[in-house]
Amino acid sequence: MEQYQPYQHILVAFDGSEPAKNAVQKAVIMANGLGAKLTIATIIDSDQMDLLIVGGYKNAVSEAESKARARLGELLEELTIPAGLNFETTVRLGVPKHMIAKKLPDELGVDLIYCGATGTNALERWFLGSVSHHVLHQSERDVLLIR
Repeated sequence: MEQYQPYQHILVAFDGSEPAKNAVQKAVIMANGLGAKLTIATIIDSDQMDLLIVGGYKNAVSEAESKARARLGELLEELTIPAGLNFETTVRLGVPKHMIAKKLPDELGVDLIYCGATGTNALERWFLGSVSHHVLHQSERDVLLIR
């Protein structure tokens, strides 16, 4: 029987939604309690950016990055971050469900993913399925869904 090792690096996805905000709050508490590193990630959907760029909106990516960083800044102002918590934020361009389920966990050495149960894009959930559903079923890491 394999001996349990506490989580060392937690990834939490933040898209600006209330479930995502709840996930970040709970991930902060767990990371602090375990002494784990915490990465708060916002993913800019590259498919949406491609459509905007093709449509002639050349500053789409830089404006989306600015808005994402501002949203993360607002989030950090609202939260109580314990002194000494090892955390970072990152804004990346990619397909959110793939970035959160596989790419970032592999790149960062994440062993637990926190994810809000629903996100901000209802149309995408209807057509393609939610990011959280994909992460839950495709990630090789432990996943904790937060409502």
